[in-house]
Amino acid sequence: FSVNVKEDILHAFAIERKDIRHYRISRIERVELQEIPWQYETQHYVTATDPFRIVNDQKIRVHIRLRVGGYNELIERFPLTQAYLQPSADEPGVYDFECNVNEKFFGLTNFILGYHEHIVEIVEPEPLIEHIRRHIAKINF
Repeated sequence: FSVNVKEDILHAFAIERKDIRHYRISRIERVELQEIPWQYETQHYVTATDPFRIVNDQKIRVHIRLRVGGYNELIERFPLTQAYLQPSADEPGVYDFECNVNEKFFGLTNFILGYHEHIVEIVEPEPLIEHIRRHIAKINF
């Protein structure tokens, strides 16, 4: 029911599940038109994606400080994050990433774990810090 090419998101209503679903347009192989009269228009609503292209109504504000390498990796892998990166006012070569992200930290978790050497500090929130600690504890050495 809604196509956002810029964010690569298709908002759809799943008839079987009776809920809103979101799909990456770039992952869709084909579309089939159905011969069913449409009756769910009143249940349509568009939810904004976060900079990691995750659709979720529950968002949490994060603040992470990154070195230049982290800045470069973040905008290369997730171009929408560039709007939320600012040079640090008091530390050269450091950038602040502040924005609302999905409550399960999808996308951000992989970035933090994969590029931890470029992270100066996870400033907030505490749930993100605990989330990363739990993931680190699962690693077998």
